Amino acid sequence: GVLDVKIPDDIATGEYLMRTEVIALHEANKPFGASSNSGAEYFPNCAHIKIVGETAGTVLEPKKYSIPGIYDKGDKGITFNLYDKYSSYPIPGPPLYNDKSQSDGNPAASPQEGDPVPPINPPNKKPPGAKGKTPCVKKRRLKR
Repeated sequence: GVLDVKIPDDIATGEYLMRTEVIALHEANKPFGASSNSGAEYFPNCAHIKIVGETAGTVLEPKKYSIPGIYDKGDKGITFNLYDKYSSYPIPGPPLYNDKSQSDGNPAASPQEGDPVPPINPPNKKPPGAKGKTPCVKKRRLKR
């Protein structure tokens, strides 16, 4: 897949390790540890990037987090039943980086720790193994 991201303007030139991940929720309705296939599954990807050119960046290093250690089995979003009715998904882990150079002074302009993410499509009402077609989610490119 392709992931298009905007590097925040306040990050200084230099070399960085950028980590992205996909969180699979198909087994998240079972409490973590209930079986070998329970809780959210994480599919991380890392890329070594080099930011070059002129920049007004002043942040030499964004806050760092140790991996493993950024998730706890009790975090909201590790156990989550997407087959029930829900209006948002609580993203587990540390907060997203807040690019203050893109903010208009309104703290709600950038994602904050604990902000829920609304579902793209309503959950499928069919139980696993049901016959018939199920709707697919369209692939999207993310822009930050």
